[in-house]
Amino acid sequence: TSSSEDEEEYVVERVLDRRVVKGQVEYLLKWKGFSEEHNTWEPEKNLDCPELISEFMKKYKKMKEGDGNKTGGRHRVVTPGYPRTCLNG
Repeated sequence: TSSSEDEEEYVVERVLDRRVVKGQVEYLLKWKGFSEEHNTWEPEKNLDCPELISEFMKKYKKMKEGDGNKTGGRHRVVTPGYPRTCLNG
């Protein structure tokens, strides 16, 4: 029952970072089967991977409560036009 014209669903390997842009939460995603240069920022509302987001947020909160240093900051983000859906597994 999946009629995919130009849309494919890509699998999220893991959530790498979080940011808020114009009041909208976005997550930096590592796509399964793709290199780091294909990581993309995706709006939370378009994602369907609550387990991965929950796992990331546990680490994110600990990191913010810890020394306050934010890792990353130099992410190279390439947006090759992936559909905005993620699957777990």
